[in-house]
Amino acid sequence: FSADRASEDEVAATIRTTLRETGASIDPHTAVGVAVAEKEHRDPALPMIVLSTAHAAKFPDAVEAACGVRPPLPDWLSDLPARKETITVLPPDQGQIERFVLAASRAARGGAAA
Repeated sequence: FSADRASEDEVAATIRTTLRETGASIDPHTAVGVAVAEKEHRDPALPMIVLSTAHAAKFPDAVEAACGVRPPLPDWLSDLPARKETITVLPPDQGQIERFVLAASRAARGGAAA
């Protein structure tokens, strides 16, 4: 685990670059993760994995401002404004965070990781 930050300019650039290079539209929070991972990723022989924290359609104004493309709201998110927000507060303990991520993952529920 590591932590860092990304400026608003870095976030916007990461959204643009990711869309241009992969075709994927990412949200600003995920863009922070990607930008930081790119700073930290030193061994090109190792894969870089970044967990997405939201769908780009949750932040359409920010994504559009960054790359000029407004992400469409997929059908499976059409009820997003009505959904209950769930927040889990975890202590700053790597072991507890790792256990929480594992328990909450699709792999732990018998599903394939995406």
